[in-house]
Amino acid sequence: MNDYFEDAPNEFEIFISDINAEIISCFQCQPYDNEEKDIVWVKGDRYELSDILNDNGIPEEYWNDILPYIECPNCGRVFEDLSDEVGIMSEYELEFQRKYDKIVEIGKNKIQSFYNFLSKYPYLAVDHEVGQEMVKEIKLMPLETIKNTIYYRARKPENGRIFKHNDMLSPPLDIPIPEGRFNHYGQSHLYLGDTEELCAKETTNEDKELLWMQKYNIKILQKVLDVSEFINEDNIDKIPIFFAGIFQSGIINVQKSSGKSWTPEYFISRFIADIARCNGINGIIYQSSKTIGRNLVIFDLSKCEYEFDGEPYTFIFDRKLFKEPF
Repeated sequence: MNDYFEDAPNEFEIFISDINAEIISCFQCQPYDNEEKDIVWVKGDRYELSDILNDNGIPEEYWNDILPYIECPNCGRVFEDLSDEVGIMSEYELEFQRKYDKIVEIGKNKIQSFYNFLSKYPYLAVDHEVGQEMVKEIKLMPLETIKNTIYYRARKPENGRIFKHNDMLSPPLDIPIPEGRFNHYGQSHLYLGDTEELCAKETTNEDKELLWMQKYNIKILQKVLDVSEFINEDNIDKIPIFFAGIFQSGIINVQKSSGKSWTPEYFISRFIADIARCNGINGIIYQSSKTIGRNLVIFDLSKCEYEFDGEPYTFIFDRKLFKEPF
């Protein structure tokens, strides 16, 4: 809830709570299509705020008074206009979310136990029953082939220099490479995103910043593990523990260090990447933890047939306005 909620008139509190509980996204959360010059609505059913207020039986004379206390739980935007668009969870999504929460609850203790074990013995993952189960599951998972698919990479500027293609590849091994979601310290993997906004949000925490962006065409990449849309209505009751590990590794009960080189929340996902590489898997597709969309991590770029789609270009990221590149 935003900082001003405590100042809301008492008679509005129930209205405000009900509306904020119903909203799951807004127009700012959705990815932007630069070719169509419009957002692509992918999260929740699309409504105007005024329609939501009306459907909840809130008298119209209160709408403008309530508006400053309504915010998007996904991105934190506080709305300024009754015509602002928001996403509401559909009945299907509500039922699916209930099942998903059940899966998370079932796997929570096992994942927490595995994390606690890895915290003490980070190189002995296969000595734990969950680690052994993950090895078996990943060996049996079907693999995908990526063909002619567009991805992006973003980087922050450095001393005003103009970035070239080489600057937008995997990090060179002669520089310190910090631990990431799927790489250990010193391992050079290429992390890509399926939209410019996704890459920007994962590159900067600023509300507005100029970035360098590179567009890739992944012509063919074989043996890819896709966990981005693994849960569906047909398999919700039999989710592999390794998938729960990827999803829950960022939210398990750990005390995260403020040091950038210490990323305990990635213990489990890096172990999963180790299993994947050991079994000839060339990459993993997974949901972004920052926004709506999918990431692709490529372990070894020499195993991928790709081409740069144009030169690196500057991109103005504005968290509120989704500015286009120039």
